[in-house]
Amino acid sequence: MGGWQIWQVEKIRKKNGFIATSLIYSFFLVFVAVVMALVNSYIANKTILSRFNEEIIENLNSPDHTITIYSRSELINSALSTGRISNMIKNGNFQEELGDTNWKKAGTADFSTADGTVVIKNTNSSGYIYQSLSLTENHIYYYSAYYFQPLHSASLEIGFLNDANISKTHQTSQVGSAGDISRIGFERVCGRYVSAETKNLNFVLGRNTSYYSGLNQYKDIIVVDLTQNFGVGMEPNVGEANNTIPWFDGEYYFVRKSAVEKGTDQTITLSAATISSISCSDAHGAVGVAVNKEEEDTVLTFSSVISDIECILEVAG
Repeated sequence: MGGWQIWQVEKIRKKNGFIATSLIYSFFLVFVAVVMALVNSYIANKTILSRFNEEIIENLNSPDHTITIYSRSELINSALSTGRISNMIKNGNFQEELGDTNWKKAGTADFSTADGTVVIKNTNSSGYIYQSLSLTENHIYYYSAYYFQPLHSASLEIGFLNDANISKTHQTSQVGSAGDISRIGFERVCGRYVSAETKNLNFVLGRNTSYYSGLNQYKDIIVVDLTQNFGVGMEPNVGEANNTIPWFDGEYYFVRKSAVEKGTDQTITLSAATISSISCSDAHGAVGVAVNKEEEDTVLTFSSVISDIECILEVAG
């Protein structure tokens, strides 16, 4: 075989080799694309399955919900749980000035009220406000308060206090940390207190035993006698109370429908009630409710209940 022929053979071999390499590379790219598509599909399906599992777990853990209607006027429904609930704190939203009829001042701080809050400002001083509440032996009390302490320059007590003996208070140092100046907005503290005896006990906001400089602010204070309002052995725990007792001043009546199956439509009938306004909400925001008058009764209809619902109702007249 001549040199020219050998050159031609080598040329054909190189050409075939290049084609083979190109084919292999193309197949590899296709293979990579298929694998990536499968991985993406797996991730998407896994995400959907995870969300689906979370919804199933949520439904299993919280299969039933409650609908609670609150009103200043007595509500009548013979088939449902009804009752009356009172906030033992007077002027809990600080619409009035501090005084002997509600909040008393202690210490040398500057006290002021504005926009539904009370502000306690200390300049190398110590001050707090309190109300004396009459408690009953073995009764369980629920309390809730919102506070704002932007500089966190002291550990403040919020809750029940008897002179120097701390009975049941929250200390703000348990919520934040010293030197934390980035905290924005109000934080909530809440709890239950069991009274060992019938006595008067102070409920305090912002008590501190040493002088300091700083500002603290409070709003929407509630203390409820759970035993009196719900019955012995029927007192809700803190989580249940947080979800079913909104902030209110004075006294409210309520109607409660329990064991509401998730996703179902529900109706509540109120006897001899003419409604002037009603607003309802759940954990996700505002909830719509249909109001229909049927002879002497008013029927409230809720569509596809997905969580606990609270309503504030005003009765005409």
